[in-house]
Amino acid sequence: MPENSPSERTYFRGQEHTGELVHRPQAFGLSAGVVESHDVHVLLPRFVELVEWVRRGRRAHVEVVNTHRFNAHSVRDDDRPADQVAAWRRDHDPLDCVRGRLDPAVLNEIESQIERRLETAQRAVDAMPLAASDIAPAG
Repeated sequence: MPENSPSERTYFRGQEHTGELVHRPQAFGLSAGVVESHDVHVLLPRFVELVEWVRRGRRAHVEVVNTHRFNAHSVRDDDRPADQVAAWRRDHDPLDCVRGRLDPAVLNEIESQIERRLETAQRAVDAMPLAASDIAPAG
């Protein structure tokens, strides 16, 4: 599994006193677990189960999700090779995972709904008046 250890201002490699991330909440008596996936078909059942567990017990839980990110956390903080990121996106994009498991008619309806929502949002933005700071001074 590719790692997501380059994280903004949270450096845990080489800091043996912190141990694994999952142990941090456990040190405060919180329930914690780890799941390694980018697949909604793995994550959704896990989180449905956890939400029910939290609600039944009225107790907090922290779940560490080890996955892969496609973009930097902020400007210029990503030193991963571009070909590594591109290959991972090509082979493991979560949206492509879901698309491949949906009935084509269901997928078409979802994509149509998304398109309609985007068009509605664009019309709403287009109808908004410009702020004074958006209008360039003449001459």
